[in-house]
Amino acid sequence: MDIETDVLVIGGGMAGLVAGITAAQAGSDTIVVRKGLGATADSSGAIDIAGYLPGGETPFISPVEGLAAFSSLLPFHPYTALGHSESGETDFERIVDTARESVHWLKDTLDGTSASLVGTLDSNIGGLSVIGTWKPTCLLQSTMYTERLGNEDEVLLFAGISGMPSFIPSAAAKSFIDLVMDSGIGPRKVVHTLIEGFSVSKQPNLSGMEVARFIESDKGLSDFAKLLKEQIGKVDATLVALPPVLGAKNPQSVKKYLERETGVEVFELISFPPSVPGYRLQRSLETALKKAGGKLMVGYDASKFVKDELNIITIALDGPRRFIQVEPKSVVLATGKFIGGGIASGRESLEEPLFGLPVLNSERIPVKDTRPQRMTKVTSVQSEGHSVFECGLGFDSRFRPTDSNGATYSTNLYVAGSVLCGYNYHVEKSGLGVALATGRVVGRFASESAKEVS
Repeated sequence: MDIETDVLVIGGGMAGLVAGITAAQAGSDTIVVRKGLGATADSSGAIDIAGYLPGGETPFISPVEGLAAFSSLLPFHPYTALGHSESGETDFERIVDTARESVHWLKDTLDGTSASLVGTLDSNIGGLSVIGTWKPTCLLQSTMYTERLGNEDEVLLFAGISGMPSFIPSAAAKSFIDLVMDSGIGPRKVVHTLIEGFSVSKQPNLSGMEVARFIESDKGLSDFAKLLKEQIGKVDATLVALPPVLGAKNPQSVKKYLERETGVEVFELISFPPSVPGYRLQRSLETALKKAGGKLMVGYDASKFVKDELNIITIALDGPRRFIQVEPKSVVLATGKFIGGGIASGRESLEEPLFGLPVLNSERIPVKDTRPQRMTKVTSVQSEGHSVFECGLGFDSRFRPTDSNGATYSTNLYVAGSVLCGYNYHVEKSGLGVALATGRVVGRFASESAKEVS
């Protein structure tokens, strides 16, 4: 046997890293393996807990309101399962307590990192996007948050960067003006500009990461501050909205420098994935895992396993240079859905590729003989969402996956995150929230299980 460990986590996104950090903090020898960067690194970097009911158009006032709606209307939702007891009853207060503890823990864990967070479970934040629309979310990175968008004395400047086509400030300004006119709440003036002459912008089709890394350099930051200050002076702006490019490593310092040099508050907009804030979130969680004593193995694919009647005995990992056999006491499966490869789509069915576990829909019905195309709709954007995204693995009250008979598949295997069935994270705006809460719970279960073996 090459490696023995208490807890092996397969998958290195939000769910896997949270489970790994939790297990390591509980004193378990923990290894997290990932093939590459998945959905967390590609995300907006905002932590959604509960935004909408599927089919709903009015956002929840708070994540607590969303949790109440999900637990009362969606019996197979992962959030609902947080309140399940061994007797099968659901305790709503237990759901809220678990979610609240997870939010507090994440904020504490990321405090002082490039992805430090603001927000609470008691109200959704109206984050502003790169297209000038509101996005309800629970937690925003501190560089993406401002309290001044509802102040009628402000002059808001949307500032884009020449050569960066992913943000069109004129379009964002127009959309935001429409929102202000509809609500009657917002800045007295909204303007836009495109910063020309920035040395990095001489290159075409710049990504957010390329701009962020250049701005984070000494020359890039000073040059950008001068150009931004010129544009601010032309319109007497008091508040500046930028695409999320304030650095990959220390955005708080970049933000403070720009505010000191320009004399106005700047903040980052929420962007489409992939995004710099998503990268910050991923790297900050990985750093937290190592700080907790966990190990991260990158480039390894879990390919085979050995199981007896009750437990997973070994997991085989295919790596870039070697083949490794791991003997874990507990295993966490947090491989994501389609992006991470946790659920594979064939022509005729959906499959879980590692353990061959049955894939279920939101009503816990197997979809083995259902073509994935039948679970999508003609138009891509739907308020009800596409049912294919609700499919995943079934699980028991301790988040252990179930087999084709509905029985617990293995006593030492746990599942967390978007590989779970029963929720549609795209329309609910709940993806990273479910990953956070289930990862936290499963990390504890896996650590407890490993200690029982010891």
